[in-house]
Amino acid sequence: KPDNTVRIVFLGDSFTFGEGVKDEDTFTSRLESKLNENSNGTTYQVYNFGVGGYNTQQSVFLLKNMVLNFEPDIVVLDYTLNDAEQKLFYIDETNNSVQRRAREVKIHEGLPDNKPPDTLLFKFRTTKLFWQVSNNKRVTEQTVNYYNSLYQEDGTHWQQTQDSLQEFSQICGESDFDCYFVLFPLLFKLDEKYPFHNLHDKVRAQVEATDISLIEVFPALEGKDYIKLWVHPTDQHPNEAVHEITTNLLFEQMSQQ
Repeated sequence: KPDNTVRIVFLGDSFTFGEGVKDEDTFTSRLESKLNENSNGTTYQVYNFGVGGYNTQQSVFLLKNMVLNFEPDIVVLDYTLNDAEQKLFYIDETNNSVQRRAREVKIHEGLPDNKPPDTLLFKFRTTKLFWQVSNNKRVTEQTVNYYNSLYQEDGTHWQQTQDSLQEFSQICGESDFDCYFVLFPLLFKLDEKYPFHNLHDKVRAQVEATDISLIEVFPALEGKDYIKLWVHPTDQHPNEAVHEITTNLLFEQMSQQ
């Protein structure tokens, strides 16, 4: 690492990777540019180790087995509520092949199917509207129930996540670098009806019990039209606007250090 250089490493899933946006529009790239534009001679290097589908356990594994070799000065662990899930990809031992878990069978991320059955009954505007309202409610309930199931106190998902957060905290405490934890909301009903505040509370409590600096993105997005923050009408990954907001939050926090 060159002298007078600060290396910042980001760990996380597809939110961190920047699914659906250009590389230069990700908050990791924007942060690097903004820090260097406002630097007094220090060079900032930002590394994006986000991997689509990774959970917290995998991110911490990556930290231990690769990231530490880059001599980071700051490590940022990004977190979305689905990071408490089991691994998205797994090895099928019957044929030694990589398989993807069909998570969409259980969870639709709040995305309703706006196409009712192709029958004569649903050609009428009234019946079509009734179907959409009923279907939206069903999908919302399914989404909320699924995420709540990930955070049951006696569940393996939440326990593994807590263990990983503790391990991350331990690594931070034993190292010379500063650590941050960025908590992202699901881009769904970003107002008083947001149904996942209880899960944010659980994650926040775990982080606040450590010396890791916590950055929450929800307050900066609250009240915004969540659909306009999606990278695509059928994809809830954050678009360039969310990445810009996240950049400003990170820059403000790191500039104070």
